[in-house]
Amino acid sequence: MNLQLVGAVACALVAALWSRERLRERALGYLWVRLGNWAERWISLILPCLIIVLLVWPALGNKGLIRKVVTKSAALVPMANRSDTCGLRFTGHVVSEDDEDHPISVSGAILRIDQDEGKTDERGFFDFCLSAKPTPQSLVRVAHSSYVTRFLRYDDPIVGNRKDIDVTPKKRIVDVEIGEDAGAPPSESQSREIRTGLLAGMKSNDIELLTDDKLRDDIISKLHQYQEGRALYDPRTIQRAGRFHAASHGLFWGFRRQGGSLELEAKLVSFRSTKIEESSVVQLRNEEDLERGAVYLGEQLLARLAEASILSPRMGTVSSPTISAEGYALYIPRGWRLWISLVPEGIAQHFPQLELTLQDDGYWSAAEVHVGPEDRLGRPTKFAVYTFVADAEYGEKIGDYLRRNSNSGLDINDWSDVHRRILGHIEVIRNE
Repeated sequence: MNLQLVGAVACALVAALWSRERLRERALGYLWVRLGNWAERWISLILPCLIIVLLVWPALGNKGLIRKVVTKSAALVPMANRSDTCGLRFTGHVVSEDDEDHPISVSGAILRIDQDEGKTDERGFFDFCLSAKPTPQSLVRVAHSSYVTRFLRYDDPIVGNRKDIDVTPKKRIVDVEIGEDAGAPPSESQSREIRTGLLAGMKSNDIELLTDDKLRDDIISKLHQYQEGRALYDPRTIQRAGRFHAASHGLFWGFRRQGGSLELEAKLVSFRSTKIEESSVVQLRNEEDLERGAVYLGEQLLARLAEASILSPRMGTVSSPTISAEGYALYIPRGWRLWISLVPEGIAQHFPQLELTLQDDGYWSAAEVHVGPEDRLGRPTKFAVYTFVADAEYGEKIGDYLRRNSNSGLDINDWSDVHRRILGHIEVIRNE
């Protein structure tokens, strides 16, 4: 800004001298005629415009009108020329897509890196002070009530190359009863039990369950209007009904009687693609288990969406016998448990290490993960570090294994995916 002021003053001085006729004539006398004509026009007309630009440009920058250019040019900005006391600032842009696949900026997103926090403005830009320079493994968290929390390492190319940070809208789910294929329909109280249990099992910070009865009734009414003998979740029914902008997904559920037992079924269908994304079935012995069975059905469906990632250490890290790890997990059912386990090179069994505790935004950390025995191995050996979820029944099996201090491992790969889901993993190498 100081250089701009100096430039403006210099231009103003030249313009003032040029306005004196005697000085102007003397100066033009030394120039070739065409060059003199050009100089007279340039100094008389363009110089005042240049002065205005030099004076106005800093004001535009301070008001944020050119902030997009500045924030996209650097993620970590030195503060040598700023008036505040920060040593470093973290800047960038958070974006997403709307229901029509159009790019949008995300305002009101909370960004955290180490102990520092900032918020995106109405145009999706963030700019906040950092109390210390982040390390490569520092985690950047981007949270918003309408979007799934995004986790990035500070050395991620998205941050390092100053790219826009994309966040995914939360699934907005409305439940729709599809009844029973044959036999007597469920009673009103049975439908209420199933719905209550199903929504309890699907409850997660990473999705939005739409419980507004009027909205739900409007969507169901429109689906019935275009059903024409097809299933409510049939792609042709959904296509004819059109977009439901308040809801992104339908949770279609029902039950049927099979001899002396009951079968609960649920399908998660995208209103956008009209495709069934996930489905699950639970067998019940009697009607007294309806609500509990519906809870488990919702948990199973949510577990099929589950994802987890180990962000630190990196894949291929040379490891010591004990490491610390951290990462995130999404769509984890509240009745299921998240675990971390070790699989040595050349061995099929998993060796569970410990249960992970999730923070509200999905972050987890493990202070001590044992990578093989404390003794020297004699040769470089690879170990895979896994995260996985297991339901309450199989979680008890893992707990019993750990309490016995057994070192025989568990055949988790052979367990039914109805009870467990193996999620993200990394490989580390022990050289000693």
